[in-house]
Amino acid sequence: MKRALMVFAIVVCSFLYSANSIASNPESNRRVSITLGVYEVTAEKRGSQTLADGNVAETSLPEAAPVIKVNFDVLSNLQVGTYLAYSTMPHKAIPTGGVYLTSNTLFYGLAIRYDLLPLITGKDNLRFKFSTHAKVGVVSAKWTEGDGENWEESWNGPFSEYGVGLSASYFFTQWLGINIGCSAGHFYNDSSSRLSAGIVIKI
Repeated sequence: MKRALMVFAIVVCSFLYSANSIASNPESNRRVSITLGVYEVTAEKRGSQTLADGNVAETSLPEAAPVIKVNFDVLSNLQVGTYLAYSTMPHKAIPTGGVYLTSNTLFYGLAIRYDLLPLITGKDNLRFKFSTHAKVGVVSAKWTEGDGENWEESWNGPFSEYGVGLSASYFFTQWLGINIGCSAGHFYNDSSSRLSAGIVIKI
């Protein structure tokens, strides 16, 4: 919980700083970048895996969900933004059984990204960017549950997520690039890591 509050505080402070900076410099040349890609999500534990001690444990299955990210340049090497991903990952429809049905699951939140290379090279606007980031988010899921005869569909959550990580981007032109990233933290369905990749468009 303390880690979640720490990440949340960092991201919120960055957004407040961004709003103040833009308000005090309304004519400054700010850039917006949009990333269209995939975001790793982890479905409920299903299936089984035999452990070294002979015990059997359920396994979590990673899936790729479409995601859109919108980031705003606060400084030449600092961005704040938001993201939204959608998944139809399976959910256990009968708590005591092995019936799984698709769900409608939304992942959304805030993020801050800091480009490390300008600190090393002393140059901005490089084609290659290597960044550190922090994010805090929420998961809302709509799924169907029942006992085999009676079924009910409802929204569940919200569930919290948070993490920190690294990402790398390469820009083929001033406006078009690709990005890959990885995060470690606390994520949906007890996952401790996330991967993402996408195409970046600057406007």
